[in-house]
Amino acid sequence: MHDRLEDILLDKNGRNRHYDISSKPEYSDRDIAFMAAYLDELRSRVIDQFEDLPVEALDFVHPKVGFTIGQLALHLAWGELGRLSDFLGAKIDGGLQAVMSKGSLANLGKTLPPSHSAGELSGIIRTSGETVDTLLKRETDPDRSRDDDGSSLRGVLMHLQWHWSFHSGHIGLIRLLWGSDYIWTMHPPLAPKL
Repeated sequence: MHDRLEDILLDKNGRNRHYDISSKPEYSDRDIAFMAAYLDELRSRVIDQFEDLPVEALDFVHPKVGFTIGQLALHLAWGELGRLSDFLGAKIDGGLQAVMSKGSLANLGKTLPPSHSAGELSGIIRTSGETVDTLLKRETDPDRSRDDDGSSLRGVLMHLQWHWSFHSGHIGLIRLLWGSDYIWTMHPPLAPKL
């Protein structure tokens, strides 16, 4: 936490809340393409929440929270790519897997070495997202299920959307506890009521 006013970063106006999500034309299935586009938007919004912060903020641990923005950023990429590759039976690049594993469930809440910079975390999330795109483009049946647990691809993608939204809230809260607010914006502005 910051004690001096001059130590507090200026609050950040976030991405606008006007969502214009279009299905990805290069995908084989329209439903999967739309869900993937929605994941793209959620990734971009999470990156927007932390991309202006210094490593000090990314590594800030509030005593009542226990994990950091940096850990959550890695956790989101790790969870998305890990769950999807597991469902589809795909392998993840070993280097990417090693970097993202700092965000595994086993590591959340543990004290870890200093985080990556905001730019590095953004790059990891984007690389993970590109890998997700590669895996999903060729999928043709969102309702196909796995025999071992009965989960469907649609269910996995819906869970991932919830996962990004859920931890985005945590990131916003930790940012605020550190001393810098993320202000939601609305463009175009709402029309006045008559």
